[in-house]
Amino acid sequence: MHQAARAWAKAKGIRFLAFEEGYLRPHFITVEEGGVNAYSPLPRDPDFYRHLPDMPPAEVQPLKPSAGRRYIHATWYYLVGWRYRHEFPRYRHHKSFSPWYEAQCWVRAWWRKQWYGFKQRNVLETLQTTLDQRYYLAILQVYNDSQIRNHSPYADVRDYINDVIFSFSRKAPLSHVLVIKHHPMDRGHRLYGPLIKQLSKKYGVTSRVVYVHDLPMPELLTHAKAVVTINSTAGISALVHNKPLKVMGRALYDIKGLTYQGHLHQFWTADFKPDMKLFKKFRAYLLENTQINAVYYGEENVQIINNNPKPITGYKSALS
Repeated sequence: MHQAARAWAKAKGIRFLAFEEGYLRPHFITVEEGGVNAYSPLPRDPDFYRHLPDMPPAEVQPLKPSAGRRYIHATWYYLVGWRYRHEFPRYRHHKSFSPWYEAQCWVRAWWRKQWYGFKQRNVLETLQTTLDQRYYLAILQVYNDSQIRNHSPYADVRDYINDVIFSFSRKAPLSHVLVIKHHPMDRGHRLYGPLIKQLSKKYGVTSRVVYVHDLPMPELLTHAKAVVTINSTAGISALVHNKPLKVMGRALYDIKGLTYQGHLHQFWTADFKPDMKLFKKFRAYLLENTQINAVYYGEENVQIINNNPKPITGYKSALS
């Protein structure tokens, strides 16, 4: 739908602004002209950022989206869409549009959160101590993420899982472990445990692969040796934590000097560190030109706009 809207706007000479979850989370949303993520018009040339002047730190108001408001919006969205589905028979959604199916997924997600929270209650401590700096973190994305369909060589997240485990089994140091992190929004829709177990056995690394669910990402990144992703914005968080990063798809931050540019097979033992001076310049430019200090489903947004204590950080001061 967004690609069709972009083509229509371009044909009519109308500016096209794309909104998305924040590249820099949790206190921002993204807005770019022309497209976001791999469609972003941001330069990919590292010298562009290196030659930028230093920018003072931005004033950021801490914000947090409301889970309750998200649930209300999602419920109303699906119910109204289902009620009027016959009036738009040719409409096609990017996933199941049944409110009953989605409700089942939410219930399943809640149950799995409780179960894996109990089952993996001691895993984080092990990662923070025994396996500190001895594990590679592979980040999973939502199964129907358009960033995978449009900006990666993979047709499915399962293909990515296979590639990572295979490469890890062949080239990673025997003393290291692979931690695979499930995406929290995928909890009720997909479960990769059986696949990961099968592939780990097939490639002979059963004792060296750990599948985790709701462990906090900042903690996982802090104690990881390096990170692999398709093109998740969590990759930017990995750079914030000064972690070597390999991108398997196309991403706006996949820039020479920030991410490892070689093959995944060589990544496991590569002597690579991101250029943090370059990242500082990149992050400041990203913040100033693409981010708005606001959150979707946030109660604070209305207060910010009404009080307007200072200009909102981000895209042309929130489009003025």
